[in-house]
Amino acid sequence: MFELYNTKRTKMLISALIIMEIIISVKSWPCALPISKAYSHVDSDAVLQFSADLTNLNSPRKFEIKFYDGSTKARITYNTDKTSTPEALPGFSITGGSDGNVVVTLANVQQSNAGIYTMTVAGFPTKCNCLYILRTPRKPTVTVNKTPSVGESVTLTCSSTSTTTPSNHSLSLTYSWRVDNTGNPGGTKYTYTSRKDKLTVSKIVKEDANKQFTCTATEVVTGGYTSSRSDTLSFDVYYGPDNVVFSPSNTSYEKDENESLNQVTCTATCYPTCSFTWTKTETGRVVSNSALLNLGSLQSSDVGTYRCTATRTGGSSQSKDLTVDVIYGPYQSSTKLSPTTQNYTKNEGQSLNDITCSANCYPDCTYTWRKTRQEQTTTVSSTSVLSIGELHREDAGLYTCIAKNPEKISSPTTTIQTLVNVRYGPNTVSLNVTSPYDVLEGKSLIIQCTAECYPGCSYTWVNVTSGLMMNTTGAVMYIGTVNKYMTGDYKCEARNNASIYVKSADIVVTINIKEQTFLKYFYIGSYINTTVVTGGRAGSLA
Repeated sequence: MFELYNTKRTKMLISALIIMEIIISVKSWPCALPISKAYSHVDSDAVLQFSADLTNLNSPRKFEIKFYDGSTKARITYNTDKTSTPEALPGFSITGGSDGNVVVTLANVQQSNAGIYTMTVAGFPTKCNCLYILRTPRKPTVTVNKTPSVGESVTLTCSSTSTTTPSNHSLSLTYSWRVDNTGNPGGTKYTYTSRKDKLTVSKIVKEDANKQFTCTATEVVTGGYTSSRSDTLSFDVYYGPDNVVFSPSNTSYEKDENESLNQVTCTATCYPTCSFTWTKTETGRVVSNSALLNLGSLQSSDVGTYRCTATRTGGSSQSKDLTVDVIYGPYQSSTKLSPTTQNYTKNEGQSLNDITCSANCYPDCTYTWRKTRQEQTTTVSSTSVLSIGELHREDAGLYTCIAKNPEKISSPTTTIQTLVNVRYGPNTVSLNVTSPYDVLEGKSLIIQCTAECYPGCSYTWVNVTSGLMMNTTGAVMYIGTVNKYMTGDYKCEARNNASIYVKSADIVVTINIKEQTFLKYFYIGSYINTTVVTGGRAGSLA
């Protein structure tokens, strides 16, 4: 036996190894490749194998087993016949075969035994074997790459490090997962990397937020340890907006003008909490930047569709529409005609274009057209359109459009009027006497000429026989005293007074002036003598 190192130095080295992890870089050692590796656990035996070069063994050859710090732990001397003589410190044993296979056994190893062991002999390459003391990997931590939204995927990573000494072992770790109480769940929802250090959860649903994820790490080596279980990780799931609803639940309202609409609250299922806006779709105007829609006393301008949009920050949005109808109208100010003309004067036979009456109402107004003529009123249309077409004199009159809201039982009506005048006549002329007309000489003559015209007729009398215009105006021809020379044909011509409507008609009457005849009686004795007097001269009829 031989003195290796004093006890004091050995204790110091052991203390240093316990305090700190030994990291060995084999690059500093003149080792012949390949370098062997051995793995063991604390309190177990470790076996290191070396290959002794026995070529040209002409004399005894001494091989020394040294620790990385240079301390010799064992020796073996090969004799020329390849027998061997072992020497070892306590806790070490060494054997050698004739084939040069040298086995070094360390009993009840501790972490301080970890490191590089060399077998050296003068004139030959140094052989190396590294002893690794396996230890439990550190407690893993679980991290998640993001907070997922429903439908997305999320990746969880389990991370741990080896505590095996020395740390240059290049051993890898594999991982095992537990989701709630299920180990390494599979299917299309859960997928893993080859070492299972990453777990991808696909097609996230809201319920995934309640799941608990843990993992362990195992060192990939025979007899490798498994770590303690990681702390539980649960992740949030962003979702929504879902189920946009109103309170009250109505999606449409119909109310009278000036009636109040109670506030409507828009809600949605969201995480994190959604923000809300109310927009009037017809104009795009934002009417509320909160979940509340409060229109108050309704006016006709409030009619429309109100859209509540729930938006999740950094996420999607969802909308729901609310319809508000206001029963209003008609207003006199909104009651109009198209064309706007309210007084028409046209010739008989001409056409009058359709006249459309309109008023602002909800629901749509109902319309009635009434015609007043000669103090009689009749309904001529039950629609908004007055359609007369070709005009006749009977179409003249005052037309009134009446607009009414059908939903208002006692609602006021609005009216608007248009006057239609029709120029006509004269078509015929009539007299108050028949032709021929006899009149006694010396009497007065009155003949009335009549015709129908609008806006009115003017009359002219002409003595057709003489061609002279009668000195009379108007429809009546009056002659105070007639004589026999006035016998002849007389024409009454009626003409429409409108300057832009030229139309006339006439009638001729034959007037015969008769001389007066009367009898005078003379008494001669007992006889009566009769004398005919004509034109004031007496003659005898006998």
